[in-house]
Amino acid sequence: MNLSAFDLKGKVALITGGAHGIGFSIAVGMAQCGATVCFNCSNEGSLEKGIAAYKEAGVEAHGYVADVTDEAAVNAMVAKIKEEVGPVDILVNNAGLMKRVPMIFANILDCVDGQLARLTGIKSAIGRILDGFAGDIWFASIYIGFALRLSHDYGTDWFFALAVLSGLSHLVQANITDYYKTLHLYFISKDKGSEFQSLEQVEAKHKEMKYGINKFFYFLYRWYTMLQVKATPTLQSMLQNLHAKYGDNIPENIRVDFRKQSRHLMRYIDLLTFNGRTMVMFVIVLTGQVWAYYLYEIIVLNIVLAIVMRKHEKMCASFLG
Repeated sequence: MNLSAFDLKGKVALITGGAHGIGFSIAVGMAQCGATVCFNCSNEGSLEKGIAAYKEAGVEAHGYVADVTDEAAVNAMVAKIKEEVGPVDILVNNAGLMKRVPMIFANILDCVDGQLARLTGIKSAIGRILDGFAGDIWFASIYIGFALRLSHDYGTDWFFALAVLSGLSHLVQANITDYYKTLHLYFISKDKGSEFQSLEQVEAKHKEMKYGINKFFYFLYRWYTMLQVKATPTLQSMLQNLHAKYGDNIPENIRVDFRKQSRHLMRYIDLLTFNGRTMVMFVIVLTGQVWAYYLYEIIVLNIVLAIVMRKHEKMCASFLG
């Protein structure tokens, strides 16, 4: 390819985030056009990998570590480049923060949409299952994205193990949280809590469905419900006891008493919801310490889940008398 029309000889080009990816490709292209390339990255590990990559590509590049969100650090880097290489003639602002706010707001509104569907009764069983499945894919993409970034920055693939542990923790946390939320609605009224089904009801529904994609997703939902049942033995005993005494017509005083106690646990349960975890995720990502979110899900939220389950089972035991 003839690059004579893009002659950059004698020019100093600074490409932020140029240790890899798009920034690296831009920098190599500018070097081929004659520019002296300077690149920026966030840590020493990326700097070493970047220098090695440029050498392999046959480019003599100058690397600098600086946080592009810190104005003082950027000014110091530019001054150092001017002193060591020369004044910057070309600046490519390749590095930056991904604006996750629209994505987070979109999913918060999606959660609100799910709650409105429960309260109004305008919904379908398969729609609810697909909604949850889409949320799982959304979070799985985030865990993988974090792991890819961290493995590159720190030079180890162990972050993928943390991603798997975070994903499994998330599945269990979301499963039990959904169960408790739906149960609370059931104790408001049978209609509003119509999604709260026993394992027997789910299995019967799955059995009568025709073969197809809906039956497949309902099969997954069957295992999802089985986990909820196995994790809450006292809750199951309470429901069996209430059903034996009152059938589907649980007295209002019992409903009110249950909701009152359940409401006290919601402050903890809300930490395990989508809204609760994404707000923490957003703050952690802004600090740049992405690895900390894995620890938050694996350690902090699992401790919260254990406390909630213990308290909820104890609450259910009080209705067995």
